[in-house]
Amino acid sequence: MKTAEHLIKPKLLAVLAVAAVFIPIPPVGKPVEELDASGSFIVIDGVKIHYVDKGSGDKTFVLLHGFGASVFSWREVIQPLSRHGRVVALDKPGCGLTERADPTRTPYNPYTVEGEASLILRLMKTLNISKAVFIGHSAGPTRLST
Repeated sequence: MKTAEHLIKPKLLAVLAVAAVFIPIPPVGKPVEELDASGSFIVIDGVKIHYVDKGSGDKTFVLLHGFGASVFSWREVIQPLSRHGRVVALDKPGCGLTERADPTRTPYNPYTVEGEASLILRLMKTLNISKAVFIGHSAGPTRLST
C-alpha cells in the first residue's frame, strides 16, 4: 500500500526539476567592488573588509551585526546615529560584502571569536579609532565580550 508521502515525493521532484530548467540563474563571479555597495573596502591582515564610515565627532560608534547578517542590518540606524558622532559598521568575515578569506592564508583564523575580535580591533587601529562605543544585535557583540 502506497502512502501519500510516496505519491507526493515523485511529483515534488518533477516540479523542482522543471523549475530548475526554467528559472534563470544569475551569473556569479562579479567582483564585490562592482556591486552597489554604500561603503568602502580595506585589507586587514589579508582579509578584504567591507565597511561603512559616516559622521564625525568626539564619539565613535562601532556597529556589530549578528550571525549571517551584514551592514544592511544597520541601514536605518547609521544616518541618524551619525548625527551624534562617527559611525563605523563592518561586514564581519564571511558576511555581506567582506571577503570569504581562506583561514590558512591569514595570520589567524578570522572566523574564530579571537580572530574576529583581532580583526575588528586592527580595523579600528587602521581607521584611527582608539576608543569606541560598541553596539550590536544578536551574536554581534559576543565576539568582543571574551
